[in-house]
Amino acid sequence: MEINYPIGAYAPGSYVCTCSNCEVEFIGDKRSVQCEPCAINMLNSEYKKIARELSEMKRALSKIKEGNEIIDSLINPKPKAVEPGPDKIAMGTQQGKFECYEIHTVQARMYGCDKQCEECKAEEFLKKSNFR
Repeated sequence: MEINYPIGAYAPGSYVCTCSNCEVEFIGDKRSVQCEPCAINMLNSEYKKIARELSEMKRALSKIKEGNEIIDSLINPKPKAVEPGPDKIAMGTQQGKFECYEIHTVQARMYGCDKQCEECKAEEFLKKSNFR
């Protein structure tokens, strides 16, 4: 693996320099102020710091997204479907079918839904009974 220099404040060379961190003499470029191990350690600690900050930012972003979802749900609540009670569908009487149709008609007006009720077939019932 090829290493790309400079690393931190170190670059290879043929000058005797003193490390500003550990104060040990090393051979490096005439402008080097860190030995190679100190430069690598400095970069590793910076990468760890950046990784921690990134993790904190990701957590903050997820909290912001959760907050936005809560705000969206409060501003634009999803319509709750009002299901007709099983007693009205199971009754099979004309009154039961009419009440079921009324519920579906109200839902259609509230939520812009024009689907026919599959369970009670209120639409066919009303066409035959002239309830419209």
